[in-house]
Amino acid sequence: MDLEGCPDAEVLAYAAQHRRVIVTKNTDLVLICCEAEHPVIWYRPKGRESFAVQVITFFTFGGEWESLLASADAVQQGKTNAHALTFAQVRQRVVRRMRRTQRERTARYRAERDGQQSLDDD
Repeated sequence: MDLEGCPDAEVLAYAAQHRRVIVTKNTDLVLICCEAEHPVIWYRPKGRESFAVQVITFFTFGGEWESLLASADAVQQGKTNAHALTFAQVRQRVVRRMRRTQRERTARYRAERDGQQSLDDD
């Protein structure tokens, strides 16, 4: 079943009903899984990756994810390595990442705004 575009609550309900682990890059969904204490694989690629590269990563690490989830709540998957984490650790890392992303957006906005203002002054 393709759940892309469905509300996060529906995705979580489906996964829980069918005893599935959620694999996602979406930090909001990762937090929802942590709050519901539902197993999650947090996929964190470096930069933008093609779908083909993601599929290769999933098939390469799939067996490792099973063994990591046997002793952990969640897995953080990078491009070349996977880490077993507790829900608390995942929550902390996601919140830190979201704050950093917000700071970067704010800095970009201010830089663009200040650049535009200096052009308007000329």
